[in-house]
Amino acid sequence: MLEKTKEIIKDGLPYKISIQKFNKHIKEICRIAEINEMINDSKITVTEIGKGNKEKRKVSGTYPKWELMASHVCRRSFCTNLYGALPTPLIMSISAHSSEKMLLNYIGKDSLDFAQQIADFYTLQALREKKEPQLKVIKNASSQD
Repeated sequence: MLEKTKEIIKDGLPYKISIQKFNKHIKEICRIAEINEMINDSKITVTEIGKGNKEKRKVSGTYPKWELMASHVCRRSFCTNLYGALPTPLIMSISAHSSEKMLLNYIGKDSLDFAQQIADFYTLQALREKKEPQLKVIKNASSQD
């Protein structure tokens, strides 16, 4: 376990909350962070139909991004941010993706991304091969007197 994680747990976090409350907190955090970009998407709205009856409907429209945030954003961020840093099979097991192809599609990786990764790899290898030790002669302070 990471040291930072141990500190958070020691402070009494996290405590259990419902997914609905978690989603409200994410929206509030994003609103405060001013994540206001207008996005064409859909969200669930609850309308009252008759006395005491409610109905959920998916309504398409343009909304501030913070209104569309939900717990699912954590899963996608985890996969995207740790791709390349953690072994792909480990990410897949945590995120419950059944194939690498599904994971890569989920995080938006395509053949151009792979071409760039290969180019970056070869550039790094070339830099490592060319790198020469940088040695400087430093006079001993006691021998200068």
